[in-house]
Amino acid sequence: MNFFFCYLNPDSVFCLFKKSKTICLIDESGEVKRAWRVKQELPGGISNYALAAYWTMPMKYHSGKLYLMAIRTDIVINNLPDIRKYFETPQSLTLDISGEEAGIVSLTGDWPGLYRSDRVYQDVHAQRCVNKNGEMLFSFAVDDQVYLYSGKQTQTANAKSSGFVMPPAFPLDSAHNFNYIDKYLIESCRYRSIIYDPYRDLYYRIAEKGIPYESPDGMTVRQQDDKPFSILVLDKDLNLLREQPFDPSEYLVHYIIPVPEGLLVSKRIRKKHEKNELLFSLFDLSE
Repeated sequence: MNFFFCYLNPDSVFCLFKKSKTICLIDESGEVKRAWRVKQELPGGISNYALAAYWTMPMKYHSGKLYLMAIRTDIVINNLPDIRKYFETPQSLTLDISGEEAGIVSLTGDWPGLYRSDRVYQDVHAQRCVNKNGEMLFSFAVDDQVYLYSGKQTQTANAKSSGFVMPPAFPLDSAHNFNYIDKYLIESCRYRSIIYDPYRDLYYRIAEKGIPYESPDGMTVRQQDDKPFSILVLDKDLNLLREQPFDPSEYLVHYIIPVPEGLLVSKRIRKKHEKNELLFSLFDLSE
């Protein structure tokens, strides 16, 4: 995808083009209503960066502010010096777009210490959601903790999935071995994403269990969709309320969407349906 977007209202969306520092507000006819270019350096004097968004850290709008990502463009994550620089730099950028120019409010979401210990886990994108108060909750792929940023205050809570096993460090000499990368990710336990439910003021942390890479028949290998997953439910104070497991033969981890009626979880389609059709089951995990 060469652009990212964020819904504002039925008539307008924010659009960010890949590898740029310009955000546009586009109406339903495709006309650019406003544009903001970010000219400031990041905290620490970093000027070599681009604005971005990712499915683990989507672009969000709240009360005159845009929440997105700042990705450094002056490093390559295949050597220890650059890896150290990368994990010393938070990714979540907050912009104030209430005025004529976009201004940097904060660069938030410090990587936990285990990522700053010269060990890598094939994890380069933090996970972040934004609640109704504009506070940000962060999750990381191999860290049991979650981190709530509220202004200058940070609250930490344990949100460990049952049976979660810390994966071994990823060997840097396998960075271009794509078969090994697949094997590593499938055999590793991972926290996949963090989702905010604005209808019930809850957080959902998605956890995946590691499984053997080779199938029992010894002739085929397993895929990402074969990994069992669960949804950890946290209340607004980050208390862990429950963990709901899901059978990967019935459900897919790709689409988990809060709606007024509950939580939609995508289903695995076993028979032919209309092209591009998605099926969901509706759950209430608030009880």
